[in-house]
Amino acid sequence: ATQEQLPITPGMACSRATQEQLPITPGMACSRATQEQLPRQPKTLFNAYGPTEAVITPLVWQAETSCSEPYAPIGFPVGHRRAYVLDINLNPLPVGVAGELYLGGELLAQGYYRRPALTAERFIPDPFSSTPGARLYRTGDRVRQSADGCFSYLGRLDNQVKLRGFRIELGEIESVLLKQPGINEAVALLKSVNTVTQLCAYIAAILTNL
Repeated sequence: ATQEQLPITPGMACSRATQEQLPITPGMACSRATQEQLPRQPKTLFNAYGPTEAVITPLVWQAETSCSEPYAPIGFPVGHRRAYVLDINLNPLPVGVAGELYLGGELLAQGYYRRPALTAERFIPDPFSSTPGARLYRTGDRVRQSADGCFSYLGRLDNQVKLRGFRIELGEIESVLLKQPGINEAVALLKSVNTVTQLCAYIAAILTNL
């Protein structure tokens, strides 16, 4: 089942799974609330991450225990894929420091059809590869890497706003909200009310009595 389907019909998606089937959550970020809706033993949860430009699943995480973070980790590179956490100058960042996720290795798209400027912006030469013509894809996703090499999704880089001189990471607000019990989804944004710009948040609660 996809992330878009599970919050709507978790019982239907899970009741049809047999002991041999494995719940896989591609697409949107896998929230803690979604994990709690899925069955576990004897089944296993896989969280598959990847944009279309990298052929969907360059990173995969296998859930062994319940995750306490707002989003499930996106895991480790699979096959001949590579993943890096880099700063704006393409320097690798230390363990635990947030930065942009870049994907390399095999199975990257050639680019965007009839959009050469966007292709040049998102697909760049790979400075870490000795293979001629190797490229990296800039995902625009903010991540960090743990000491064991596992990647965690933190939100979109373009999710930063400025209000009254302060830069605000909307993704961080959403992460805090998602840690609260009973919250399935959360969105933070700026909204103008009577010409006054305010920081607002909207939540979707978990419905337990369907």
